[in-house]
Amino acid sequence: HSSQDELSRIPVNANLEYAYLKYRPDFFAGVYRQSGVYAILNIFDYSLNNLLYNPYFRLISRNSAGIYGGVDYPLHRYGAIQIGYEQGREERIYRQTTPEERRQPDVFDNYQAMTFSYRFDNVAYSIFGPLDGHSVYLGYSVPLRMTATERELYVLTSEYRYYHLFD
Repeated sequence: HSSQDELSRIPVNANLEYAYLKYRPDFFAGVYRQSGVYAILNIFDYSLNNLLYNPYFRLISRNSAGIYGGVDYPLHRYGAIQIGYEQGREERIYRQTTPEERRQPDVFDNYQAMTFSYRFDNVAYSIFGPLDGHSVYLGYSVPLRMTATERELYVLTSEYRYYHLFD
């Protein structure tokens, strides 16, 4: 039991992905592992005592691991639709920052999800990063629950990026 606790304290963040790009649809698959301690700042109390001694609202020790895969189908030169599947496990342990704080229940959830998305990207890139153009991403993730004990989280994601190259 103690060796498992020691392994969970080692922060490991890794993502390994393979993509097969020979034909028009692009297939991809990957595996990931993330762990670490995260702090959520308390934005409701700006007293000097709180800022100096207790600036955090929650401290979270988070471990997650999983696999994912899918297919990315180009519609035209800059746009593509994507369907993906993800399966994994997430463990979040909430640590109390003060004794009077209400205890939040820890989370130990398995999850499965299907993601459907559309991406438009006409950004010109260089070895230094994006130069000029804009990118739009719209995605919707639906949980697949085989039992009532799995996580139920619907995710709607939208992202817009604009890059302008100054002379």
